[in-house]
Formats: sequence, structure tokens, C-alpha cells
Amino acid sequence: MTTLRMVITCYWFMFSLALQADVYSVDQSTPDGVHNQPRWITPQAAEIYLHSIRSPLMQNSHTDHVVSLYFFGDYQDRTLIGLERVKGDDYQQYFSLLVFEKKELLGYYKYVASFPAAVDPDGIVVFPPRFTPDISRSEAAFSLASDVFSDLCLGDIACVEWTALRDTNK
Repeated sequence: MTTLRMVITCYWFMFSLALQADVYSVDQSTPDGVHNQPRWITPQAAEIYLHSIRSPLMQNSHTDHVVSLYFFGDYQDRTLIGLERVKGDDYQQYFSLLVFEKKELLGYYKYVASFPAAVDPDGIVVFPPRFTPDISRSEAAFSLASDVFSDLCLGDIACVEWTALRDTNK
């Protein structure tokens, strides 16, 4: 194993340990019964689901250096999951954002520039400052509460189209 690959593998191992506090089972709740985790889908369940439907997002993933899924937040019955793939000799990272309703994938943004920072209490997806969504170039803010998902335009970077897999009307 090359030194660079060992460093990246070690980094992702430490990063995944730090994230484990954010990975919950579907049935886990706080002592007072309030759910503070994904109610319908976990990163692990999302990966199984993507493979089961033979999603193009997972095509040739067996040749990737890293395939990781992350939970970013939820709003009502919708959950935002991030898919990271690290491919090729130059270890190029590719980020995709997936929106689930209950346990079904509504659609996704393939190859976005950055993962979000969080989902706020109103369902608005919040990004790091450098990647603030440019509402002037898209029809609406990226919100899990929305019935319409328009192109996602982050900062000065090219917009990414929404790929719908089913109707998003609630």
C-alpha cells in the first residue's frame, strides 16, 4: 500500500470513528422518547438500498478507494444522506446528496461541490460559507420541506441538476 493511500485510509478511519456518534439505529431514541436521529433511514440502510435498486450512483463502486455515506439531518419524513466516493489514481472525491422520504429515495444531486453543514429545524439545508447556495441561479432554496427541488447552485460553481426518482408532492 502506498504511503498516500495509507494516510488517506488512516484519516478516513479516524474520521469515521468521530462520526459514529451521529450514526443511530432506526429505533434509538433519547430517554424522554424524543427522536434526535434519522427516523427512517440510516447511512447503512441507504447503501443497501442503493445497491438493491442498482442505482447509477453506485455503478463500479467496487473499484473505488472509499465509499462512505453520511447522515446530515432530517425534516418530518425526509432524510438527507451524503454519498462520498473516492476514485482513481489521484484519489478524486465525488459528493452526492440523496433525499429519502421514509425509506424510499426521492432523488439526488450527483457530484455536488460540498457536503452541507446541517439541516435547520425548518428543513433548509445549510452549507459552509464558501458554498452558500446562490438562489439567483436556482428556482428555490434547497429545503427538505419543499415539494420542488430545483438545480443546486453553490457559490460560483456550476449548478447541479436534481435527478427525481419519484414525484415529490407530499
